[in-house]
Amino acid sequence: MGADLTIDKKTVTVTAAAKSKTYGDADPVLTYTFAPALVTGDSFTGALTRAVGENVGTYPINQGTLALNANYTLTYVGADLTIDKKTVTVTAAVKSKTYGDADPALTYTFAPALVAGDSFTGALTRAVGENVGTYPINQGTLALNSNYTITYVGADLTIGKKTVTVTAAAKSKTYGDADPALTYTFAPALVTGDSFTGALTRTVGENVGTYPINQGTLALNSNYTLTYVAADLTIGKKTVTVTAAAKSKTYGDADPALTYTFAPALVTGDSFTGSLTRAAGENAGTYAINQGTVSAGTNYNITYVGANLTINKALLTVTASNAVMCQSDGFPTFAVTYSGFKAGDTENALSTKPSVSTTANRNVAGTYALVPAGGVSNNYSFVYVNGTLTINSLPAVSIVSNKGTDISKGETAALTASGGTGYSWSTAGGIISGQNTATLTVRPAQTTTYTVRVTNASGCSSIGSVTINVAEDYKLVATNILTPNGDGVNDTWIVQNIDMYPVNEVRIFDRNGREMYNKKGYDNSWNGTIGGNELAEGTYYYIITYGPDKLVQKGFITIIRNR
Repeated sequence: MGADLTIDKKTVTVTAAAKSKTYGDADPVLTYTFAPALVTGDSFTGALTRAVGENVGTYPINQGTLALNANYTLTYVGADLTIDKKTVTVTAAVKSKTYGDADPALTYTFAPALVAGDSFTGALTRAVGENVGTYPINQGTLALNSNYTITYVGADLTIGKKTVTVTAAAKSKTYGDADPALTYTFAPALVTGDSFTGALTRTVGENVGTYPINQGTLALNSNYTLTYVAADLTIGKKTVTVTAAAKSKTYGDADPALTYTFAPALVTGDSFTGSLTRAAGENAGTYAINQGTVSAGTNYNITYVGANLTINKALLTVTASNAVMCQSDGFPTFAVTYSGFKAGDTENALSTKPSVSTTANRNVAGTYALVPAGGVSNNYSFVYVNGTLTINSLPAVSIVSNKGTDISKGETAALTASGGTGYSWSTAGGIISGQNTATLTVRPAQTTTYTVRVTNASGCSSIGSVTINVAEDYKLVATNILTPNGDGVNDTWIVQNIDMYPVNEVRIFDRNGREMYNKKGYDNSWNGTIGGNELAEGTYYYIITYGPDKLVQKGFITIIRNR
């Protein structure tokens, strides 16, 4: 019974990024993150939106038209856009008058500009009094709507002496440079013939920072009140461009030193600290060299020009291992050896291991190239070294019988194999000796095939066989002399090859026709006795039958004793 594979929608969680702006500013881009990654080729459509409104407050960021195709379920995690109050700095203008004069208009400046359509209400005020002295100018009823925070910078209305305001000019220099001249402006104009004495000074220091420009010894005569408006001498950071040197190494080697050049020169006595770093990774590829901790101190701005560390592939030598086989055998498993692995790698670090091919014909002896190829790795370039496949020829087997292939039953033959250095004959009937030699001695009782495995010096082997045809031609020879005297000659009556006819029957008679001996399956053991008693010397007659419908053999035996 079949079943279905169900492909469910992929759930992607979109998380809106919290945003903020100041009242009157344009909305920031509404962004989001998502996880997990989309399937290659898929992308979002649409965009986030937010609740309508431009006054100070919190406005939810909504999913809007942001969407994926029908293969996804989109889970949306919202955030807020916060509109913060706009801070406006109102700076009261310093005012003065001579005692008895009408108050000047109390004015102010402000920054930054208001949002189009907004405006101040109310006005500044000053402390009550008309005597000579100093009267603070206050914020009074000056106000903006609830979308603003006012930072008020007050000033004074001074009644009394003629006031001359000296305003120092803001100055700047780059760390290490000489000071610029400290200058100023003043108002109102002095009376003809009067002039300033002395000069401005600044707070001591040569490091990057802001140093107040002070009135120093600058003065007017006693007919004036000098109001000094300070400024600063700003010592800016010196910009030094640090340029990393491109570097390279071979996979598995230690990193080279990360060096750099820089311009312009540092101020005398200053030097760099820290060192460059590089993006992590040890596989072949390109890794950014980063500024790391390189610094010249707080008096400098470093403009960093990066470079790359290139890790080049290491050279890996792949050598096909030599192999040996015998003709017509199946190819062995071809192997390779490696030289050049780095960083503890083994062949398991390769994306694809090399394989070995050959054009060899397994049925044709000879020497063939084993060609390695096909290795794939991000970290190694391959150098291939061929190996050798030696296909050794098979031995040519020849078998010769000293009696030919047709013999009589009971006859012994010597089968001699040639063509190799080692011989192993398979088990078969009639083997007498020599089963693990070149020459096998056999005496088969019937037609028999003898098989030998011949192995040559290369260890290759072939099989050959010979069939010995056995003729049942009754070549049996019975001795006619029996001398049972224990000398080992004619002590028993021998009928050659009778063992090949195990159903034989031997009968022996005296000259009067009396049966002296009878045995079925005669085994050449009769020693001229009957019932354990020795027969007298003389001539006896035998009849041998070799089985039903087989030969019947007759003859005589002469027993001779004491000789």
